[in-house]
Amino acid sequence: MRQSRGDRIVYVANDAYWGGAPKIRHLSVAEVPDATTQSLELRHGTLDYAPMESSQFAQLRRDPSLVSAITPINDFVAYALNVERPITSDVGVRRAISMAIDRVALVARVCRSTRIFVDLARTEESLRVRSAAANALLERDGWHRGPDAMRAKDGRRLHLVSIDFSGSVPGRNIDTQTQQMLAAVGIEMKLKYYSPSLRRFLLVTATL
Repeated sequence: MRQSRGDRIVYVANDAYWGGAPKIRHLSVAEVPDATTQSLELRHGTLDYAPMESSQFAQLRRDPSLVSAITPINDFVAYALNVERPITSDVGVRRAISMAIDRVALVARVCRSTRIFVDLARTEESLRVRSAAANALLERDGWHRGPDAMRAKDGRRLHLVSIDFSGSVPGRNIDTQTQQMLAAVGIEMKLKYYSPSLRRFLLVTATL
């Protein structure tokens, strides 16, 4: 891997450590801007370890030169709703959004079943039941479907704008499928992406 100033942090073993001198003498943690480069570096042998996105993991786990493992970590993925916006300030709309998103399907299709849920009670309900509940809630609150099957109330279209970072294949797939799930109950969602300048993949190389 080509190195440049400031692209990594190098840790040096502390021989005075109370538990004994570490066997690993150096640990280099590098920043790589995208998952494709991350995968290439692993395959070329210039990296010893890298956390993977689920889309890349499904491919690399079949590479005989690599050892793969699913390791439990604390992580949280969610859509944050701006409750000061006119549409999402409506608690009924927020509930309908939650009902319409099939998280079981998202994990199975996008994340290759590598994630678990923190809200098991909600995921045990079938998508048909949740979609019916979402449709009924929106109708009761006055959000009615128009000729294009999308909903509106008092002349205002039920339109959302979702903001996300670009560069993540699973992230884009989750957004796209969520967009389709919301459209099925009459909620329109536009997707917008920004540069992942604050998001980095941490890759590690070790020197024995």
